Amino acid sequence: MATYSDHNFPPAITLNAYMQQYLFNGDLDQLITTLDAQWNKVVRRINETA
Repeated sequence: MATYSDHNFPPAITLNAYMQQYLFNGDLDQLITTLDAQWNKVVRRINETA
């Protein structure tokens, strides 16, 4: 049994909102840039508290 891919994202990253924006504007580069930036924020927070 496989899980949904969105379960691999931390709750701090609102994937649904970013995917919806991508569906509206079709800008894949913006989606990837935004997800990368949000992921880096989460990693930075984890490293600061570890």
